[in-house]
Amino acid sequence: KCGDDFIIGFRISADEFIEGGRTIEATKVIVKKLEEAGADLIHASAGVYASADTIVPPSYVKHGWIADFAAEVKKACSIPVIAVGRINDPHVADSIIESGKADFAGMARASLIDPALPNKAMEGKFEDIRHCIGCNHGCLGILFANGPIKCVLNPELGNEHKGLPEKAATPKKIAIAGAGPAGLEAAIYAALAGHAVTVFEKDSKAGGQLYLAAIPPGKGEITSFIRWQLTQAEKLGVEIKYNTEVSADFFADKQFDQIIVATGAQPAQPAIPGADLPHVVSAQSVLAGECHAGYNVVVIGGGQVGAETANHLAVYLKNITLVEMQAAIAADEPLAPRWHLLRSLDSRKVRVITNGAVEEIKPESVIVKTADGKVELPCDGVVMATGSVPNDALAKQLLEKGLPVKIIGDAGKVGNILDATEQGYNAALSI
Repeated sequence: KCGDDFIIGFRISADEFIEGGRTIEATKVIVKKLEEAGADLIHASAGVYASADTIVPPSYVKHGWIADFAAEVKKACSIPVIAVGRINDPHVADSIIESGKADFAGMARASLIDPALPNKAMEGKFEDIRHCIGCNHGCLGILFANGPIKCVLNPELGNEHKGLPEKAATPKKIAIAGAGPAGLEAAIYAALAGHAVTVFEKDSKAGGQLYLAAIPPGKGEITSFIRWQLTQAEKLGVEIKYNTEVSADFFADKQFDQIIVATGAQPAQPAIPGADLPHVVSAQSVLAGECHAGYNVVVIGGGQVGAETANHLAVYLKNITLVEMQAAIAADEPLAPRWHLLRSLDSRKVRVITNGAVEEIKPESVIVKTADGKVELPCDGVVMATGSVPNDALAKQLLEKGLPVKIIGDAGKVGNILDATEQGYNAALSI
């Protein structure tokens, strides 16, 4: 129908990963038939909607995880084969091709976060590549909610009409409080516009909450974005002053044209009797390695932070019970990473109690009210993952003094990484 000069590629799930579904051996037979029918190339994917976490695999899945399927398909035909599946780095793509497993490597999400990835790789600028972290929040999470896709680490995606900031006719002196994702994103785009940017960070390292988010199992790649932000900031001449806690008085005589507050959030303190006992710690302090949570641990709060912290602690062979007030845990996670997280919790024998309200924390137990009555959970450690509140003290001080302030990220309203990077980007464009 299309003529000999029209390329037809056929994408097929090499393995459907469901009981009774097609396996690689059946797929190889079909591939032979496809070649005979005139297909010009085969794109070897995986999964069906019943195994949706294999179609667009999250960070819990290893890189190039179905490249061996592409290799099997390649043995069954003489036309080119494309490998796909958690290939987010040009070195991994090269390795798959050089090893003969495939003729091409498909990198879809990697192209969303950084459309210039091939050019940067060709020029040897590997440090400038933003790598997909397989979170699925911006792309699949929004798509499945019937919205236009975004990327949590690339605020330009979906905002192409805004693009990069124009060079400022009169460069300004910009101060940013906080070297988390929001603050550094604002710093990068403000510096691209030619402004002189100084970032003040009270900690000894950058990343903020994102640094802690990289600690649980399957989340380590998050650090690649922190590294990318720091690399771009350095190349653009952004000065970052660590171990520097600032105040309104500090800024009063510094004559900055614009102050951007990106001081993030702090753990919420729920009104639970016993929450002030010495063996009660926050999820943030646990992930930061600042405390030993105990051996028999109750984690209060089953959102993404609580569930991932429970999974982190379970890796160390602790006995973990996760308590959540709602009917489901990790409900704020997209489908694919949530499925993997739930499986990890189950494999590590984490006890999960949903629809449970914590009534009291005692020195050696936690009292939980459930639909079946009260339950007493013996423990020697309690981890609070009950949400966060804005760390907005500096913002309020600056507003009271009438200084030129923009408040972004969790410092204004607690949100997610998409909110942080997008607000940092927009703040820079508005200067």
